[in-house]
Amino acid sequence: MYKIITNIEETFDKVTTSEIRERLGKYLDLTKTFIIEEKYIDRYWREEFSIHYSKTFYKDVDKFTTGVHLIKEKISKIDNITEDNYLGYFILRPI
Repeated sequence: MYKIITNIEETFDKVTTSEIRERLGKYLDLTKTFIIEEKYIDRYWREEFSIHYSKTFYKDVDKFTTGVHLIKEKISKIDNITEDNYLGYFILRPI
């Protein structure tokens, strides 16, 4: 399940948006489209989750993450992603 957005404020709260802005720096200025993958399965988070959270009382910790892909052109369909316009991705963990 994914969605295509052009503004990160459309999807994330102010704290998360601020953190993304700080960490992405110049890449945020280059990014015209974000592909948001909800319920993304990140192998490293799954390992950490199984070690630390699955056997504890942290019931509100989600085992899924959110993948955010950065595209340097405005696109309206996934099929429009190319090697030339794909900048990369990052993973947002639920903690």
